Amino acid sequence: STMYIRDDNGNIAYLLGINQDITEFVMMHRSLESLIGIGQAETGTVEKITTSVSELLDDLLLEAERLVGKPG
Repeated sequence: STMYIRDDNGNIAYLLGINQDITEFVMMHRSLESLIGIGQAETGTVEKITTSVSELLDDLLLEAERLVGKPG
């Protein structure tokens, strides 16, 4: 979430940004999905659960390369 804070003249004086790391929430969500089998009936595959942001980035880049057919 980002919000501009203006001065008395209406000019932007500050920028307030609030961010939240949801990495652990996403990993928990994927773990729960794999335990209860959501989505497996449609694809027949088990989704890989990553343990770090760098591993997730590597997996996403490999998937993008597979879909596009060439390395980035």
